[in-house]
Amino acid sequence: MRQKDMVILAAVIIGSGILSLLVSNYIFNKPANRNVQVETATVITTDFTKPSTVYFNTSSIDPTQTINVSLNSNQNVFGSGKNGN
Repeated sequence: MRQKDMVILAAVIIGSGILSLLVSNYIFNKPANRNVQVETATVITTDFTKPSTVYFNTSSIDPTQTINVSLNSNQNVFGSGKNGN
């Protein structure tokens, strides 16, 4: 490379660096704009209020009960008739 090419290459590198700095300052937020208001979380306590008796009462069905399925003595499982169909 000749000396003239090196000067042009250096000028292009410096120019593109300055241009990218200006564009990035325009696109990205400045530190002053980074302040954001957020909601605060409520404190979790160990207190538990009783649920409404409308939905949870003593006479309701308990879905956690164990269901026992006994052995079936029916040998004709698929309900085929006397014809064997």
